[in-house]
Amino acid sequence: MIFDVLMQETSVKATAERMHKTPSAISHALSRLRLQLNDPILVKVNGAMTPSPYAVEIMPEVRACLSSIERLMGASDPFDPLTSRRKFRVSVFGIPDLITELIDWVAARAPHISLEFLPYTRSVCQDLLDERIDIALVSSELPMQPGLGNMALTPLKRYVLARSGHPTTGNWNRDSWQRWPHLLVDLGDMERSRLEACNASRALSCKVGASVSGYAAVGAILAGSDMIAYQHPTLLLHDIMQHDLQIMEAPVTLPDLNLRFCWNRRLEAAPCNTWIRQGCAQAFANLQKRADDWVARTRFIPLQDRACPGPCDHDEVVRAFAASR
Repeated sequence: MIFDVLMQETSVKATAERMHKTPSAISHALSRLRLQLNDPILVKVNGAMTPSPYAVEIMPEVRACLSSIERLMGASDPFDPLTSRRKFRVSVFGIPDLITELIDWVAARAPHISLEFLPYTRSVCQDLLDERIDIALVSSELPMQPGLGNMALTPLKRYVLARSGHPTTGNWNRDSWQRWPHLLVDLGDMERSRLEACNASRALSCKVGASVSGYAAVGAILAGSDMIAYQHPTLLLHDIMQHDLQIMEAPVTLPDLNLRFCWNRRLEAAPCNTWIRQGCAQAFANLQKRADDWVARTRFIPLQDRACPGPCDHDEVVRAFAASR
């Protein structure tokens, strides 16, 4: 525990204050850690203390062990959201609206429970199995590892988004789709999910201007540039309204985005895990309803030329993207 807090605070004094111990006690504990691990643990760099390379390397494993110990110690105690001080670790692609929906859901039911939102990484499945993450939102195309449970969500329909006053909104057509650069969102290392909008077919390609990991910056990028995005209002609702983004009829048809929540099946029956899964599902459902209501009352900018290709083959999309790179 002292090691974990030292890594976060990088200061003996701050660690002592946080753990309600004397600086001398923490200093002695640090000396013992250095002796046991044969490593300085904290080193001075440019006048400031920072974790050593070895400390950084072992930090994830130490935290995973601490999380397991916390769960074992609390396993015999009934889970009561009103009194629990548990921290849940959640990964949801940095979707701002989903994060706030889940925070609101938890705050209304569990005043002492905290949430830690972690970025999506390629090791998400292993992180779930190692109990570094409690629940994660992933693409349905991500192969499921044995030992993981999952819950599929309603598929998300795509729309073309651009800033208000974008040069193309006065004459939106197939040529506009090909002319203006597209902003893509990485969903980890799954090319079929994150980049399928790059090329609809050999007859109607698009130009990739930039890609980002997660949804947090998409609205601001679209609002401040001439990029367009073939995206999902459910995942960008607050940004769409805040930046007054325009929604346009798509000249192509690509598969809907399919997502699912995943968790460690070994912990599936634990009341606390059942509770956080319920919260994530409800938060996503609330967000999707708000997005569907917004789409229903929003005026689309129509496509000027109707000679559009029909639904395209999914594998062809991936091949077209690879060729465009």
